[in-house]
Amino acid sequence: MKLVDGKKLVVYFGCFFEDRPQMEDETGNGTFEHDQKTTRTHRTKIIEGIMKSGEAQNVSDLYVKVPFGQLFNPIIFTMHIPLSLQNPVYVVSEKINSLTEDFECVFDGNLILIAGLVEVDKLPFGVFDVRDRVMEMLRKIVKVKSIAPCLHARPISFVTENSQIPKNLALGYVETTKTMDLKILLRKLYDEVGYNLNDFYELCYASDEIDDRVVKIEALLGRLLKSMSESFLTSWKQTLTKRRFTKERRKDMINILDELTQYQLHRSGWKRLYLEFKAIGLQSHVSKLIDDTDLEFYGTPSLTVDIDLTTKAVDYVRSELEGYSRNWYTLLSALGGAILGSIITLLVRTILKI
Repeated sequence: MKLVDGKKLVVYFGCFFEDRPQMEDETGNGTFEHDQKTTRTHRTKIIEGIMKSGEAQNVSDLYVKVPFGQLFNPIIFTMHIPLSLQNPVYVVSEKINSLTEDFECVFDGNLILIAGLVEVDKLPFGVFDVRDRVMEMLRKIVKVKSIAPCLHARPISFVTENSQIPKNLALGYVETTKTMDLKILLRKLYDEVGYNLNDFYELCYASDEIDDRVVKIEALLGRLLKSMSESFLTSWKQTLTKRRFTKERRKDMINILDELTQYQLHRSGWKRLYLEFKAIGLQSHVSKLIDDTDLEFYGTPSLTVDIDLTTKAVDYVRSELEGYSRNWYTLLSALGGAILGSIITLLVRTILKI
């Protein structure tokens, strides 16, 4: 396909973050850096899976040679989805919906670009249906997770010098180009924004991970406090139940403290990524697509843990359990003393009778 007068290439972007197995270097320390052999094998698995899916066509490499500093040569392929099979739920307006059935996709293991060639007064709402199909296709091959924004609502559009997009449809960033070949256009776009968009989505992923961990910590703490309140209704005489309860609560406290430690580590890592992207990413070509609002909304955790309150709650439970343990051992000592006294008394009586 070629870009011609009266047409525009609209490119949306998103991310399917992939959970890859952690590698080990020669020292035995874990690292997320993949050597060329491992990446080549992994990439081949993805390409073969996409080709076998039956939905993708014209699967090829985006670059003849892998770009410097990059292990995963992005894949480019075409998705042909007949209009009758495209999900109508994504069509915001029939009036401006394009009739395109062919979409170009670029995937680099995380970042996904989906492009549609349409009339200048139309929009390719079918890209969102393509996103869902690519997601399901990849899930049959590798373990991936969609990271918001996927797809971003502000795309980048390429038009010829003789074409002009109506103002009401000039979403995102519009660039005039002399290049007509779609593959070359997508390669040029990836050269400009691919690296920094990956950084942006890594930041978004880190933000999501922090929010998920906060929810987990709050759930663990809620369960711990609820179990403590229920324990007050249990008679102290039910010693076996109390001992099992004490053991379980100590395990809960350890889990909470472990999660707090991970939360702090993730928060520290996220802050580093945030400051780096704000200083470098927003000063690059990606600033055409990502702004401060996106950074705050998608790249910043929405939840936080009150560490002081959480540790105080854990300390309260610990003190309660210690108090119970002291009472338990006091009870055992008393019972042991009574039993020992009874045995001695019995022995003395028996000896006196003799």
